[in-house]
Amino acid sequence: MYGTMDLLACNALGLVSYASVLAMLDPIILVLLAVSYVITWYVSRAVNRYAQSRQNEQAEHFKGLRYLIRKAMDLAGAKDIRLYSIQDWFKQIGEGLLRKEDRLLKDIARRQLLLAVISALLIFLRDGVAYILLIHKVIQGEVSVSNFLVYFTMISTFANWISGLLTTYNNLELQSMGFCHYRAYLEMPSYTEQTGGLSALPREQWPCSLELRDVSYTYDESDTPTLSHI
Repeated sequence: MYGTMDLLACNALGLVSYASVLAMLDPIILVLLAVSYVITWYVSRAVNRYAQSRQNEQAEHFKGLRYLIRKAMDLAGAKDIRLYSIQDWFKQIGEGLLRKEDRLLKDIARRQLLLAVISALLIFLRDGVAYILLIHKVIQGEVSVSNFLVYFTMISTFANWISGLLTTYNNLELQSMGFCHYRAYLEMPSYTEQTGGLSALPREQWPCSLELRDVSYTYDESDTPTLSHI
């Protein structure tokens, strides 16, 4: 976040310095450049917030896949997997989770594509109108050829400052959202706090033994107990 804030300050200073020069040329060019980037920023912000709103859903998919992979590779369950032929069941669940994740990513990608198209159209219109105004001033004799080259370069550089400022701000906002998740995680009550700090035995009496008596178990599809009063 500190590095992003440095870039934000740098872009802000560059933006102010170039804006002061372009304002003397024609305020319309300045307003045109600023408005186009503000529109892009709002669309980009909406896309970023939408992606963040789906983050928990994406985390559920990854959690399910991690659990599935861990169990599939667990040697302790290898015999059960072969005995009951559940490898296809594992594969079915995994493919289902991947399909859900694929749909989610495609949904976010469509919005990002829309953002890219809007940005490209705005850049085309913005730069086109700005350069047309600048060429018109040269034809009218209001700007010399040498100054035309200077202003031509300044328009593109000013656009880069605005783009850098808004992009850096969006990155800072994303980092802030991520930091909020981290803060929320740190503020989650621990298991000890949730249970009031109680345990079966005081720690000084550990280790302890656990004994089960009279244990019985019958499978659902069976009438005969597999375990009987163990």
